[in-house]
Amino acid sequence: MSGGGHHFVAPAMEAARAASHYQPTGMLQVGADFAGLEEALRLYAEAMKITVENADATQPLHPNIIELMRQIHGLQLKAAELAAELQPAFRSLHDVDIARLENPRKGMAGERMWDVSANL
Repeated sequence: MSGGGHHFVAPAMEAARAASHYQPTGMLQVGADFAGLEEALRLYAEAMKITVENADATQPLHPNIIELMRQIHGLQLKAAELAAELQPAFRSLHDVDIARLENPRKGMAGERMWDVSANL
């Protein structure tokens, strides 16, 4: 067997490349970007679902292989479900910080007076 796998590896490599270059401008961007994780994981799961369906219909694979692939698909869906909790948790657990960014006291200049770096 050759070191193939391009069908699965190429998109994952692109995702890893994008993650390694991720430089958010601030935490509100991080929170907003969390909103897309569920969709991304669902798309990966959809790709696996299609792969399983095609394999089951056209490839002479042992039924246990198809079952393993279905289990992988199920785990991908569970990951997407968990990812749906990320942005609400971010907003809830950082509610004070977010409120200060969205409603700065006495404008941004006033809020800067509370910045840790200004009070050391």
